[in-house]
Amino acid sequence: MRAGHRLRIAVAVGALVASAIAVAVPASAQRVQPMSPGSGPCLSSTVVQRGDGWYVIASRTKTPIAQLLAANGATLATPLYAGRTVCLQRGAVTTTTAAPTTTAPTTTAPATTTAPTTTAPVTTTTDSTSTTSTTVPPSTTVAPVGGLGAGGEYVPVAPATIAARASRRLNTSFDVDLLGRAGVPGQASDVLAVMVAVTVSAPTSSGWLGVHPAGSPPAQQTSVLNFSASRSATSMALVRPGATGRFTVRLVGASAGSAQVSVDVLGWIATSTSPVRGGRLQ
Repeated sequence: MRAGHRLRIAVAVGALVASAIAVAVPASAQRVQPMSPGSGPCLSSTVVQRGDGWYVIASRTKTPIAQLLAANGATLATPLYAGRTVCLQRGAVTTTTAAPTTTAPTTTAPATTTAPTTTAPVTTTTDSTSTTSTTVPPSTTVAPVGGLGAGGEYVPVAPATIAARASRRLNTSFDVDLLGRAGVPGQASDVLAVMVAVTVSAPTSSGWLGVHPAGSPPAQQTSVLNFSASRSATSMALVRPGATGRFTVRLVGASAGSAQVSVDVLGWIATSTSPVRGGRLQ
């Protein structure tokens, strides 16, 4: 009797441990899989790199942000993990005929009530993916939503250096390539302007720095950065690429000498012909 009692206790303890493990596994799996796949087979994909965001992936792969989010069943708030694969485009679903009978009563009704709250802010396109991805093919989600796509929208990128720090003579100018670098599109028709950060280090005298499109000097040059001798200074500036895809940096000093100059890209502003949808304030 005593041996049988011990056996029953061991069986009960084993069942409790097994149930605890069964509960813990789905919870951890849910944390590892933060995204739910969109409908249809994935036609093309890319691997998430360190520091990537949804807009960065859309810019790098030239995929409309609305299409990218719809293909992954995601929103702009969905987290990304380096090394994971995200879908860029999905094909048509072969079982769409059954969708209206099962999902129409539950999914279309909330869409009509939540659409006014999600489409009103013009600074996001999450509404186009969350309400239409179940019924509209990804290829049609590139249409402008709520005023987006009209040009003048800002697209941030991971900060990257396009002109490494180098010694420059004061009272001289030099050109820097803008297009097709650090996440900026290579087509001039897609880029209205580029946001850069210009840094001046170790100047031998005081002076100022100006920028303008290469080949199109302004009638009167203005300063975007003032600096003093032996002191570093940094400033942001919006620059427009010239006909050759470059912009000119003019370095002016109170006297002859030199300074070290570097240029980093922070983001770019799209034209109305660009397929990338950026952010806009209204």
